[in-house]
Amino acid sequence: MISCPVCGKNFNVSGEGVFECPACRAEFSVRFLSGVNAWNSRGETGFFRSFIISACRVASEPFVFFNSVKAEISLWPAFLFCFTVFLLAALIRFAAYELSGFIGASLFFGSTARLPEFLFGISASLIAPLKMLLITVLKASVLHLCALLFGGRSSVGATFRVVFYSSVSYFALLLPVAGVLVSLCWEMWLYMEGLHVVHDMPRSRSAWAVMFPALMVMLLLILGLLTFFSLAA
Repeated sequence: MISCPVCGKNFNVSGEGVFECPACRAEFSVRFLSGVNAWNSRGETGFFRSFIISACRVASEPFVFFNSVKAEISLWPAFLFCFTVFLLAALIRFAAYELSGFIGASLFFGSTARLPEFLFGISASLIAPLKMLLITVLKASVLHLCALLFGGRSSVGATFRVVFYSSVSYFALLLPVAGVLVSLCWEMWLYMEGLHVVHDMPRSRSAWAVMFPALMVMLLLILGLLTFFSLAA
């Protein structure tokens, strides 16, 4: 079964090729790419090889990937994928900033002044994945409520899988200067595609479901500022 990328209608296909949606008559191609389900066979293909293949599929073709995991029941594969993303990102950040700075200061200046900062960096790198997992669970809970508000029909587990696999966007935070903006835009795009697939929602509704929390926060901030200035006047 595949979802139409235009209207979200589900229908069965017999294989790869170009198909016409029976609901909206839109034509689109279907490819069942090798490696899309690599993460579910990580025991046979290797942990890191499966992770790299799956991360590339999520990043480049989320519509195909989320269709491939739509029928999953267990949250464990998605949770493990998410934890691996956060752990690798923390290790890369630690090696790029803390470790390189400490080694440079020790070799070129013979100084151990950065030792406390280095030790703090180690502890922060170990805590970071757990902290990000907690934040991700909270985001998934809010996103599921918003998906239901805008017509979502799937389970909370489906939304959690979307959010867990979309954590691949966290790697963009390693980019200098624009990393936060790139990661945020990438994450929202993956959420939109994921909700569109797993909740059988039109893309317009999945976009509203993703943007709704941010719009509410902005509205509350504006109301708070207006209240503050009105009381201060």
